Amino acid sequence: MSVDPGKSIVRFDVGKLMEDLDSRLELALSTFRKNRPIFVSSEALSLVGDYGLIWVLIAIVILIKKPRSIFTVAKLMAVSGFGSMFISSVLKQLIRRERPTKFKTDAEVNLNHSTTQTKPAEVLERAKWLRNPSSQSFPSGHTMAAFSTAFLIDDLGEFNGRLKLLAFLIGVSRVIVNDHYPTDVIAGGVLGILLAKTARKFLSDI
Repeated sequence: MSVDPGKSIVRFDVGKLMEDLDSRLELALSTFRKNRPIFVSSEALSLVGDYGLIWVLIAIVILIKKPRSIFTVAKLMAVSGFGSMFISSVLKQLIRRERPTKFKTDAEVNLNHSTTQTKPAEVLERAKWLRNPSSQSFPSGHTMAAFSTAFLIDDLGEFNGRLKLLAFLIGVSRVIVNDHYPTDVIAGGVLGILLAKTARKFLSDI
């Protein structure tokens, strides 16, 4: 934050504020990141959130229980899936924030120990089955899709809010596996909730 003495206007440096918030949240999550079971669990959560896999499976479960809700579920999944994909893609291209630096594997650290900037405590080997994203970082599309779908599916009254917790954990997992900054995930969560609230106005039967 800075003050323009000529106009007495307080200016906020959004980039600096985001960096400060990211640093504080990264520090808070550092303990979890160094815990191998939590890191592996985060990899699994990140994987099932990829391409909306977990939400497709949940939609199938709902259809097994309520076959007549197929039209409602189809509309819900289309709005959440395509909506979050479109909005996040547009924002990624406009903002063009680079992804966090990936963790180096043990082999890479041993080979490049003199040049790597990775701290020993932060060196974790990512699972080979976990996809390395190639798109820009802000906002988190995983998180946006998770929150928008969770909030809409909860309206069907099948899961009593548990899907919102799942969406939260998927968002946190994206930070722990170092695919996103915390503010990417926060933005994705907020946008996902806004998308769900907006969709409710057009999907009156949900």
